[in-house]
Amino acid sequence: MSEMFPELSKEDLKLRKTAIINYQNMYLNTTFKRGIQMLLTVALLASIIGALVTSMLYQDFSTSFLFIIALTFCILLLSIIAPSSQKQTQFWENYLNQHPDNPLKIVLLDREDVEKITAIRKNKLLTLWSSS
Repeated sequence: MSEMFPELSKEDLKLRKTAIINYQNMYLNTTFKRGIQMLLTVALLASIIGALVTSMLYQDFSTSFLFIIALTFCILLLSIIAPSSQKQTQFWENYLNQHPDNPLKIVLLDREDVEKITAIRKNKLLTLWSSS
């Protein structure tokens, strides 16, 4: 990114990234989805802490296993409710149409590149699932 925007310092690039994430969370996700994501994030942290505490202090691995199952469930739900890459691309294309001055300095990949990346990710997931 620093090559594309040489006028931005490292701090400016960090602020830009944060602004883009916040903008997408605010306008792409509904209030309900944001609430669910927040709840799942808290549950995810509680599962990690619970698994660590029960395995270290109590050496109770059956309870730790339950926390790990809860952790897996939270990660699965977070990945399900995340917007698809096509939906994100459409969202940012609409943003660029509505804001031609591009204050967030959004740079989009071509649709073909997005589809290739999505196919590679799906292929990697299928490979992981089939090897397990």
